[in-house]
Amino acid sequence: MKRMKHLSHVSFWMCLFSILSCVQSENSLRGSIRDLYALDFQSVQIELIGGEGISIAYVSPISGSSDFEEAAKILIDNSQLSIEANVPIDLVQSSVLSRFRLVQGSSGLEEDRQPFPAMHTATLTFTEFSYQSNSPIAGYFSISFINGDTLLGDFRANLSIAN
Repeated sequence: MKRMKHLSHVSFWMCLFSILSCVQSENSLRGSIRDLYALDFQSVQIELIGGEGISIAYVSPISGSSDFEEAAKILIDNSQLSIEANVPIDLVQSSVLSRFRLVQGSSGLEEDRQPFPAMHTATLTFTEFSYQSNSPIAGYFSISFINGDTLLGDFRANLSIAN
């Protein structure tokens, strides 16, 4: 009986650890803005772009191309910021939010770069951060747009440094 009780406790903790591991490493986009824009993506790319800032892009490859569609891309101007883990960043003051999709038009595929609505409130928090190439970067953000819609996201990827 004691052995069964011990095994059930071990099973419980192993199951909980597995669930938490998945949650922490999951990349996601969600929110009511999905009614206006597609939020599907395949991966997250995080890039330090010299002279521009840090880019967090939710991307999907374009068939037959080396380019990517972007469900959402946040470009944070880090020139005036000291970025630290677990310190919220005001995205309204320090970022640009964009998107890029290919859509079927009357004459074939066309670019859709219609912007998101203006941000009313927006914060992003890195839970893991380093300027070292290939270091793990993780965090989450919350955006409320002036039209009342929301966009929420979680991200985890390794940092690449653009030339």
